[in-house]
Amino acid sequence: MNEYIPITLNARKVASTMVDQERDAQDARWGKPPREDLDPCEFLAILMEEVGEVAKALVEYQADHELITELVHVSAVAQQWIEDILLKE
Repeated sequence: MNEYIPITLNARKVASTMVDQERDAQDARWGKPPREDLDPCEFLAILMEEVGEVAKALVEYQADHELITELVHVSAVAQQWIEDILLKE
């Protein structure tokens, strides 16, 4: 069982790095949190649009890398929303 731990940890690190890179890209495009121009309903709309892209990737049987890209977008938007909430407290 221990033989799988490095693979699991590496996958987690890669996924986290991908989300961090997307967050950096979001900050460069739209500015860093807190986002005074977005309310919770707007964050939800953005998040759901990204979830829709995941569904589309699944329905259209797109390659794994395209599905991963969309999942990274979902994770990054969710993370940005969390950061936004924490910074407004």
